[in-house]
Amino acid sequence: MSSTSLRYSLILAMMFFVCTSHARPFFREGGVSGGGGNVINPTPPNEVLDGETAEEIVKASFKYVHIYLQDKASQYQNNEMSPADQNLYAKLFEGNNNIINAVGTIRPKVEDERPCFDFASKPVDASVVSRKPNTFCVSAFSLGQKVIHSEIPIQSTALMIHEYSELIGLSEDEAVFFQTKALEDLKTMDLPPLEISEDDHH
Repeated sequence: MSSTSLRYSLILAMMFFVCTSHARPFFREGGVSGGGGNVINPTPPNEVLDGETAEEIVKASFKYVHIYLQDKASQYQNNEMSPADQNLYAKLFEGNNNIINAVGTIRPKVEDERPCFDFASKPVDASVVSRKPNTFCVSAFSLGQKVIHSEIPIQSTALMIHEYSELIGLSEDEAVFFQTKALEDLKTMDLPPLEISEDDHH
């Protein structure tokens, strides 16, 4: 192995350690697979949105994660779901390592100049592999290239639900399921307008 390859392997090993050690309370056995996620059936943009602007939108959209999960948790707690959905959403809301606790502990690290990378170093739109402790990666850079401006808020919110699902130990298939459900639900929800301030852009 060349010295360059060795250094690259060591960097990947360190990224894995940082990600899993700081998020360890939320990892369950049999959980994360590749560690990454991508947007689902996005409407392509007519013009690519620059990473800086997309970053502001993604950061502001984080409040939709709270709104969406509060809504679903209320439905779950009040038994307003079908029996099948009650069983499915128990995976998100039951136990100490639930998605509400994860959202309060681990935050998105938004990248505006690069994609995210999964455990196999494959470029993805979001990943539990992050360069900063207690975070996961969301790539505004990738979303700006793949998603029409108006869809970035709901696509990024659903993508964050995917990553939080993996962080609490769900499988890739389960994470995609909850991402898909979130995307469907968000399209029909009466969401408040985003408030993009200078504080979101740093």
